[in-house]
Amino acid sequence: MRSLPRPRRALGAALVTAMVAGAVGLVAAAPAGAGTTVDIRPASWARTDSRAPHQTITTGDALVGAWRDAAGKVHKSKSYFTFDLTRLRGTDVQLVELGFTELAVTDCAKPRATELWLTTPATRPTWADQPKELVKLPGPDALGCPWSFVEWDGTDVVRAALKAGKTSITLVLRMAERRMGDVAYGRTHATDPAMIVTRNTPPAAPTTLRVGQEFSAGHDCAEPDIVLGGGGITVSGEAADPDGESGLRARISFWATDNPVDTREVVTSVFGDFGASFPADLTSDGGAYAWRARAEDGDGAVSAWTAPCMFTIDRTAPDAPPTVESADYPENGGPPGSGGDGVAGEFTFTANGVADVVRYEWEGIGVPGGSTDAAAPGGPATVSITPASDGPLSISVRSVDRAGNRSESRTYRFWVRATAPEVSLEPRYVIGDPVDPTFTARQDGAVTFTYRLDEGPEVAVPVGADGTARVVLDVPRTEPYHHQFAVWSTTAAGQRSGVTERSFQIDPAIPEITGEAPNGMMIGEPIRLTFTPGMAGVVSYTWWVDDGTRTTVPAEPDGTAGTTYVPTVGGFQFVNVFSTTSAGVESGVAWAQLVVADGAPEVTSEQYPEWSEGGGPGTPGTFAFDSPLPGVVEYRYVLNDGAEQTVAAGADGTASAELTPTAPGRHVLRVRAGTASGLVSGERTYEFYVQAVGPVVTGPSQVTMGVPAEFAFAAQLAGSTEFGYQVDGGEKITVAVADGAATVRVTATEWGQHVISVESRTPEGVVSGASEFYFYAYE
Repeated sequence: MRSLPRPRRALGAALVTAMVAGAVGLVAAAPAGAGTTVDIRPASWARTDSRAPHQTITTGDALVGAWRDAAGKVHKSKSYFTFDLTRLRGTDVQLVELGFTELAVTDCAKPRATELWLTTPATRPTWADQPKELVKLPGPDALGCPWSFVEWDGTDVVRAALKAGKTSITLVLRMAERRMGDVAYGRTHATDPAMIVTRNTPPAAPTTLRVGQEFSAGHDCAEPDIVLGGGGITVSGEAADPDGESGLRARISFWATDNPVDTREVVTSVFGDFGASFPADLTSDGGAYAWRARAEDGDGAVSAWTAPCMFTIDRTAPDAPPTVESADYPENGGPPGSGGDGVAGEFTFTANGVADVVRYEWEGIGVPGGSTDAAAPGGPATVSITPASDGPLSISVRSVDRAGNRSESRTYRFWVRATAPEVSLEPRYVIGDPVDPTFTARQDGAVTFTYRLDEGPEVAVPVGADGTARVVLDVPRTEPYHHQFAVWSTTAAGQRSGVTERSFQIDPAIPEITGEAPNGMMIGEPIRLTFTPGMAGVVSYTWWVDDGTRTTVPAEPDGTAGTTYVPTVGGFQFVNVFSTTSAGVESGVAWAQLVVADGAPEVTSEQYPEWSEGGGPGTPGTFAFDSPLPGVVEYRYVLNDGAEQTVAAGADGTASAELTPTAPGRHVLRVRAGTASGLVSGERTYEFYVQAVGPVVTGPSQVTMGVPAEFAFAAQLAGSTEFGYQVDGGEKITVAVADGAATVRVTATEWGQHVISVESRTPEGVVSGASEFYFYAYE
């Protein structure tokens, strides 16, 4: 007997669509659609045995056909499996694949003769009392022996069972009658066959239906008596499919309620929600309309239609503007006015005889806009409006009907009495002068003034018996010099007046700075600074450069002062100064920019001109130094990354140095000048290039691989004692120079182009620079 280890089930690939003849009332299985797949295992199973005809066996494996026991006796068995179909109720079953795992086969040379039948319900089947076998299922289908998923098509029997209202079915796995007693055909199966069902669950009916005009939130269709106005009308809803939203659509039907036969339908995709426009040519003013929707999954399953969503169209605006009245703010009033800014007043609106007005809207100059509902359709509304300013104001009021249509505007003009305090505040003060405004109340019953400077705290002061108050503001004497000021009054009852806002400027009275540099602005040269006051009473000036130490100098009787500054570094510098009066008042800070030359030397060389190539390794060059600083006694210089060297300057302040580069290529010389007083100039960077004098290389341009070839080197650098060479960037090899030359042997081991790079060197470490020689190697 061939046995198969108990594997994990693998889905079969073949689909059986044929139906066994004689399957009464069943239709052919349809191909799988776009539904979901569920895996249903038996709720119970049992085996019967011809040698135990009255027993129901539920242990061990599922034996089918004839088999021998340990004593050699022949048994015949059938295996029954009951599947619960509850999960499939209410779904569209598209395909059912029943897969059984063969664990052992007596003889794979024998053709598979197992059959799967639908039986009457079986709770405790026995050989003596077998359930009636009703329909043989199409199959089996398998690709090998033994096979892990021997497949039958159960589509039709499951559909029929569900249609008949059954919640379960029993299937029997048996041997064909003509092979029932033949042991060679017997097979052993696992007890957990798979019922793989591809089903399509119908989508639910759409929900959250809404209807409204374009660009509005619209109405819930559950609302009674929906009325819509002009403009396009849109409908929307939500839909879902238990099998997923891929391919889900909504079918929407539109009609006029007085002509339900003339319907229009549109189909739109669903992505959680859906929407569409009601056909404009179906609608007219005063008409009543309806729409409904259903969900379709694109695989033949549809939901129920929703209940109709009903609405009426009203495109006629109210034919009269509303009326407006207010006892607190009479219409067309003049100065001094009524109420006050910040004082609320009641305004009453009426529909002016228009019965379907449900809301009023208003906006205006100096008043906040808003809206309010009418007490009842066609009824009035009373609102409290608080003017935000004084003087002549107005509001424009419109009435709105149930459909959102708006009437013409009614403009109501009134005058609001000024309540904000009067303030005496100058637009400009000089720093140090007192800022002491006086407030005069214009609000009846005012008991306090409250003021605020810039973003500072609110400060309250009492209103005097004469209705005024004077304060001295603590104004900062630093930037910013522009300030904002606000003040208002308050009654004992807490009623606040309007707000008076003012701005004022503090003149920082900054001094003027002038400078003279007889010898030019250069380090070590004195600069005469003069400070001129920007206000009276100046007794001193405090000055500093950049972030340096501050120095205070006294002022002359005319308020001016002078001082001398000797810069020790070059570049951009800032002189800062403020003045101080005898009363201790400090001005704002003035500043002036200085551009100071750093006295960096000029550097020249005939042998090695700047930015150019010249000389050669080991070739000395003279470098001349000349600084514009007076009193230069020395020059300090550094070549590349070497140590700093010093050369004394002559009586004319110039000097020169002889430098011998030891290698070709780029070199950088850095030079500074120094005076007897210890002043050091800025650094001058001088860049030059040394010309290479690499050896001359001669040799063959083509060589044979594996055969040594000779190459000759001739030194161009005087005093060279050795050559260093590399082949193709490999290890550097050193050879001695004899009579200015040397010969080497090179063996190429690879085909193609090669390069020899060679340089010479003196005992003092002077390097010539590299020469390159290219040659080709062939087999």
